[in-house]
Amino acid sequence: MVLVKPPYGVDTKTAYAEVVPCEYPFMFKETIGEPLSDWNGRIKNDFEKTLFVKYPELAELKCTLSEMGAVYASMSGSGSSVYGIYAQKPFVDTEDFPPGSFIWQEELS
Repeated sequence: MVLVKPPYGVDTKTAYAEVVPCEYPFMFKETIGEPLSDWNGRIKNDFEKTLFVKYPELAELKCTLSEMGAVYASMSGSGSSVYGIYAQKPFVDTEDFPPGSFIWQEELS
């Protein structure tokens, strides 16, 4: 797992004021037990829709993590951290992320 916290935050009040929760035609509990590769398109962070427009660099972070081989990537909570879950430990180059970002990497068992 790789987590990237860019050097700025997302205003919580703004994030919650603009989020539109979606209803999904499946149970989260069912999906979480499926392989990670099945999570894409099913498990979504509803904050991403509005915050990626307001903060396009967060969408870029998510894309970067995916390009690094993440099986699943998402923004955590109401932002601004973004994480990727990997089948194999990725090579992390700090140059791929905004200067001043906090980058955390951990192998999950």
